[in-house]
Amino acid sequence: MRLATNCRARRAPGGARNSLFETFMFSIICFCSWLILIPVDVFSDDSGAALLAVAAQHPKAPYLPGQGEELGTLLKAASHPLMVTIVASELHDKYHTAAQMALDRFNLTNQQVQVTVVDSECDYRKALTRLIRQREQADIDVLVLEPRCREVAYRVTDFASEWEVPVVSPIPLQRTERKRTLIQLTAEYGVYGIMLQELFDHFKWNRAAFLTSTVDPECPTAVTEIYNILMKSNSSVAHDIYEEKLKPPDYKEVLLKTAQYAKIVVTCLTEQSLRSLLKASEDLGYTDTGRMFFINVQLPTKHFSDYVPYSRNLLNIRTKPMLQGKVIRDQIKQRVEFLSETNYTKLIQVYDSVFLYGSVVQESRVLLSAHPGAPLYTREPPKVMLERLLNKSSFNSGSTEEMHLSQGRPQIELQVVSYDGGRAKVVFVLSEREESHGHELTDLVHTGTYGNLQRPMHTTNTAHMAPHVPIIHEMDKKGNLKLLQVGTIDWVGGHVPNDQPWGDPGGLRPIPF
Repeated sequence: MRLATNCRARRAPGGARNSLFETFMFSIICFCSWLILIPVDVFSDDSGAALLAVAAQHPKAPYLPGQGEELGTLLKAASHPLMVTIVASELHDKYHTAAQMALDRFNLTNQQVQVTVVDSECDYRKALTRLIRQREQADIDVLVLEPRCREVAYRVTDFASEWEVPVVSPIPLQRTERKRTLIQLTAEYGVYGIMLQELFDHFKWNRAAFLTSTVDPECPTAVTEIYNILMKSNSSVAHDIYEEKLKPPDYKEVLLKTAQYAKIVVTCLTEQSLRSLLKASEDLGYTDTGRMFFINVQLPTKHFSDYVPYSRNLLNIRTKPMLQGKVIRDQIKQRVEFLSETNYTKLIQVYDSVFLYGSVVQESRVLLSAHPGAPLYTREPPKVMLERLLNKSSFNSGSTEEMHLSQGRPQIELQVVSYDGGRAKVVFVLSEREESHGHELTDLVHTGTYGNLQRPMHTTNTAHMAPHVPIIHEMDKKGNLKLLQVGTIDWVGGHVPNDQPWGDPGGLRPIPF
C-alpha cells in the first residue's frame, strides 16, 4: 500500500509534465502494484495463513533506547497512550464502558490508556482484516476477546502471536506455540473433565448420558471434550451425546428416552434450560424416586442465580465465585442498564480482562518511577508485558484476591455444589496432591469453609487474600489433582445412588450397550 502512496504525477526532464498517455499508463502501473500487495487468498476460507502473512509484513517500530542501559533495553518512550483493543460482535459500547470502569480502578486516564472496540461480526476474516487496518494506524498493546464467537477467538489468538501482542481470552483455549501470547481467564474444558472424572471415581460410577443442545454453541464443544477426558480414564463409561434440536426442547420426552439407559445425566445448560429440565424431572416423578440425577457443568459464560428450584437431584460444577463478583456486577448495572444477566456476565468477563491488564500497567508504572529520567508515558516491549501478565494472579472480577501462580499459568478453583432447599452449598473442590498443604486441607475438611485457613505468603511476606487451596494449574498439572470433599450431600433416598438405569416407566429393561 505504501507503493500506491508514492504514485504521484511525475515531471519529465526540464520540468515539463508527462504526456496524458504517459500519466495514464503510470497510474495503471501504480494500481497494479497496489493489487500485488494484497494476497489473493486473504479472504478465502483457509486457516487464515494469508492474513497472518499480511500481519507479518507490518512489524512494530523498534524500541528506542532510554536514559540508562537497562531502561533503554526495556522501554520505548511513547507520546501516545497504551491501546486496549476489544474484539467483539455485540455490546460494543457496553464493553467499552466496562473496560473503562476497570481502568478507572487504577486511575488510568485516556491520555495513558485508551480503549477501542473492533467489530468482528462473529467472522474471523472480518475481525483480522479490521485488526490489520488498525495496526497500520497505531500500536495494539493488548487484545481482549469477548466471551463468544470461539472461531474468532481461535484465529485472533494465532494472529496476536505473530505480533507478540498479549491477548486475554475468557473463552477456554489451549495455549500452544501458535498461541504463545494467550492469557487464559478461565479453566480449559479439559479441567472440567478432570473434575467429572474424579466425581465418577469417587462415587464408583461408570455409566452416564451426556445431554446438550445445539442452541448453545459452546455446550457441544465443552461436553465433547469433557467426554473424551472421561473415556480416557474409564473406557467402560456408557455414553450417549444427545443434541436436542427442538426449540424449545421437550424435556419430558428427552428424559423418558434417557431413563431407559442412564440414571446419571451430564449437561451444560443455561440456568433457564436447566430449570426446565429439572421441572420436567419433577413432573415425571424422577426427582422424588431417585430415578435420575443430574450433573451440570456451568461454563464460565453462564450466570446462575442464588436460588435454583427443583434441584434436589442436581450437582453443579462451577468456577468459584469471587467475593467481589457481585459488587462488580452491581456497579456495572448502575452504568449499563436493562441487560440480561447473561450479558452482564459477559461484561464482567471483559471487565476482568481489562482489569488484569490495568493492574500490570499500574505495576510497571510503579517500578519505572524508580528510574530517574524515565519518560512520562512508557511502553514496555511485548515480551516484557506478556511475562508480567503471565505472572500476575488477579484473574477474577477485580476482587484483589490473589493466588500464587505456578509455571506461568493461572490457577482457577473448581467447585461442586449441591442444593439444599434450592440454595447452593459447596461439597467438593479440586485440589493439588501436595504434602505441604496437608494442614490446610485438614482445616478445610473440618470447617467446610475457607475462613480459618492460614493465608499463604508471597516471597515478600505479603499475605494473600485467598487460600492457596483448593486451586488447579490447568492441564499441565492434572496428575497432581484430586477431589476433596468439604461438605455433605443430602441424597434423595439417603444414600449415594448407583449408576444403573431404572428403564422407562412402562417397565422396559435398560437398553444394553
